[in-house]
Amino acid sequence: MKLLTDLHREMLQHLAADSDVESSIEVETTATKRTGFAEDKIRTVGENAKSLKFEQADFEEN
Repeated sequence: MKLLTDLHREMLQHLAADSDVESSIEVETTATKRTGFAEDKIRTVGENAKSLKFEQADFEEN
């Protein structure tokens, strides 16, 4: 969370101070596990992403 707080403090609040600025934030998370992720972990992460209104939350097989 510190990273997002820093992002807000150091960048976003300065951009938002200008009334004609449109901005967006895109977050991408990548996680790998040599043995793969358990189904319950995949389900939990997917449900959390949905409740956070992420546009996409997918797991890829390697």
